[in-house]
Amino acid sequence: MSIPVTYSPMSEALLALYAYTGGDTVHSKDHDWGNGWMKDKLGFEWDNRRRSRNDILLDAMVTIISLRSGRQPVALIREPESTQLELVIASEQPMTRTQRSDIERYFALLAKLPSTIDTHGEAELLVHAYRMCREEVKGLVKARAEWLDPAPPQISDAIEDLRARANEDDEYGNRRTMRREIDILTRARSAINSLIAYRDAADADAEDSLVPRLHHALTGCISFLYVENKRDFRVIDNAIDGGISAFLVEVSFLSRALDDMIHGARSDKFLRALLTKGVRCDWIHPTPAKAVSIALEGPSWGGLSALLPALKDASLDELVARLEAKLKAEDYFLTNRNITHQSGNLPAAFEVQVAAHCEGALVSYLADRHIESTLYIATALPVCYTCHLLIDAMKGVQGCNNFRLGSYNGVIDCGWEFPNVIRQADDVQKTMIQKINDQLKEGIERYHKPKEPFVEEDWGNMETSWSTV
Repeated sequence: MSIPVTYSPMSEALLALYAYTGGDTVHSKDHDWGNGWMKDKLGFEWDNRRRSRNDILLDAMVTIISLRSGRQPVALIREPESTQLELVIASEQPMTRTQRSDIERYFALLAKLPSTIDTHGEAELLVHAYRMCREEVKGLVKARAEWLDPAPPQISDAIEDLRARANEDDEYGNRRTMRREIDILTRARSAINSLIAYRDAADADAEDSLVPRLHHALTGCISFLYVENKRDFRVIDNAIDGGISAFLVEVSFLSRALDDMIHGARSDKFLRALLTKGVRCDWIHPTPAKAVSIALEGPSWGGLSALLPALKDASLDELVARLEAKLKAEDYFLTNRNITHQSGNLPAAFEVQVAAHCEGALVSYLADRHIESTLYIATALPVCYTCHLLIDAMKGVQGCNNFRLGSYNGVIDCGWEFPNVIRQADDVQKTMIQKINDQLKEGIERYHKPKEPFVEEDWGNMETSWSTV
């Protein structure tokens, strides 16, 4: 149930920016894409490991929590003044008591792992993690059956072909390359067979018995699933009709996070010391969504133009037409999820569902404390345009705490709510709207720029059709 609100300058500014953006994302030289491979706007991302060890561990923690909650947006920070491993966790939807209990038990099992290899303790941890994320993992495996089931025999054929060629051809070191490709395909086949066995297990006990093997098969693939040059991706996809590497990446998120945490618990002395002192999770409850109605007519247009001077080069009718064209794309643009509009009604009105993002909730949580260090906010899903904008604006306002964010996807969420508690709130919001106005100015200029004549040879350099809507 949403609470009605009459006015939200941030939502109005974001709605105008969305109208003049080619798609539903904003990317510029100021935005970090995450330094590596990113699945897509809906899925988890993993960078190319140029993060600090601390950031990697926090990323792993937040990924496991998000998977337990059905892959919903989750963000966390480590409580800066705590001497134990105290995590402050914000989620888009309320976490149930069972979900919280499962996550806290996971950390308790992690704390019990000895520094040396202990297969029993590790197996108990893995089984618990897969059990608590069962619905997410098994649902994904079942949904991809049409790609999964035909894959093992196709990979076997590709391996046999490579072996035959390797015995005949050693020109320019090809035999060594082929042996590497055989190793990649053998690991992929093992992971796929383990996934099929896990999916088809008769009952929960049978599933649990398969988890250690499944985890080690998936982690055996990780080294070539997350690489910068994507060459190893192609080795797998060339062997399978339609490709399967993206699915293997998606289904291995849990095992990758578990592997990072297990390795950290065993080898990172600082983490081990924190775990020994105990783990505590502080949960921030999400606030209810609010319905903001934005009427675009003569009087309101004047106020919006005053808020965003870039609109002096646009018109009310043009803005409404562009928004209506965007909304016709429905789920194609993620921004449309929080916007409803009845076309043809006058005055044109757009209702936006506004809610606090997890990153903003964590900023509010620490707003009344002065933190000298820069805190890393770990997020399960890539950061949206406005959360990035908030953290960037705070850096330029004296008296604000400083934060770092993970990878960025640039999605414009018109339902982004300004944090309810924040230092120098007026200055921060003013800075954010100024930056939105600068971005909007670029979009309007790009829209009104005379179109270049079509040259067939240059078709590959053209923008998508949405940039000219």
